[in-house]
Amino acid sequence: PVWAQRLDGVVISLNAGSPVRIGAQTLQEACARLQSGRPVILETDPEAATLPAGLGGGHYIVLGAPENLRWLEYWARSLQVDISEGALNGDGFVIKPCRDGNAELLVIASPVERGALYGAYELEERTTPRGLPRLDCAVAPAVRFRSWPIHAFTDEPFGVSGRWRLNVSMIFDYFWNATLAYPGFPELRGQERAAVVADAQQRLHAKLADAGQYGAMPAMMWNPFSFCLTPAGGGSAAEADEVRAALEKTYPGISAQPWGPQRSTRCNLCPSHPATRRFVEEGVRELARTFPELQVIVIYYSDQGGEITCGCERCASYPFIDRVTDYATLLMRTAHECNPKLRFLMRSHGLDSLIPTHQPEYQTDPSVGLREVKRRLGDALEAITIRVTSPSGRDFQSWLS
Repeated sequence: PVWAQRLDGVVISLNAGSPVRIGAQTLQEACARLQSGRPVILETDPEAATLPAGLGGGHYIVLGAPENLRWLEYWARSLQVDISEGALNGDGFVIKPCRDGNAELLVIASPVERGALYGAYELEERTTPRGLPRLDCAVAPAVRFRSWPIHAFTDEPFGVSGRWRLNVSMIFDYFWNATLAYPGFPELRGQERAAVVADAQQRLHAKLADAGQYGAMPAMMWNPFSFCLTPAGGGSAAEADEVRAALEKTYPGISAQPWGPQRSTRCNLCPSHPATRRFVEEGVRELARTFPELQVIVIYYSDQGGEITCGCERCASYPFIDRVTDYATLLMRTAHECNPKLRFLMRSHGLDSLIPTHQPEYQTDPSVGLREVKRRLGDALEAITIRVTSPSGRDFQSWLS
């Protein structure tokens, strides 16, 4: 059913952020394209308990989140509409028709502004030349954190985070070689590659800014032991060997020693070596300070070097699960010193097999070691992620799903 053949205006808060403003402009342009006339965008007092008095008897959309539009709190309370984060799984939305005096309203509300944008897109995608539809619904996403799939082997295109409802913009460290300078480790060639590092940082800032305008949470999936983000990241095997030799000369014993079934230690650092801890700390500080836009760090200890495995005598008396939690604690504490708002997840890949391989007491169940990691780290670690893929040989689209 049609709610209105003509929209007179979209009401937003005077201090609305970019997600709400993009949503209002999207509705404005859709109505101008599909109907006669162009609705105005009205900015109202964010703390007001009432809407602007001059709305008259037209049709208006009210768009926003209670954090920036207090009127929505009164509206939700009076109509007993639940727009809490819990009810809408983080960034869902409610679309509901109602009246305010002589004005007909279609309210689009969410706990956060990106959810209001998703609601605006939902309405815009259903609008036709017949008019704006009369929607009366609450939409909560089934998955709380959503991002471009890792197995696409690329970052998501610019401009899609909002329209595709991707609320996490996930940066994978191995796509962003030479992004940090590591000045405390000149062996990694930061000074001679300053221009390359500056270019990578500029490109990454642009990516984060694009996602941020839609309210998406910028996140880095990062192996803190890996050389991916260092100036030497992405170089040839010969160059990696040169860097390894230079590090070993300055910090004897920093290279991991062969261990059990491990295929190679070329890219690994010894987790017992004090310089390894300093390498991780320096990387964390530089990442957090260089990219204050980051909201989430996803820690992982596999691929691209950094499996925290080593066959030296010191590591023989350093239980593997202690290494996992010690370095996660070090990373989270160091990151919070620079940005107290950062949140943390951990990728299970590698840990689900390496923990029971190193420590037989965790062999009773594939997930028992991961549960112990979560228990030790507590609420500081929000969740451990599980990678789910189809068996090899199946169709690629199912693998992405």
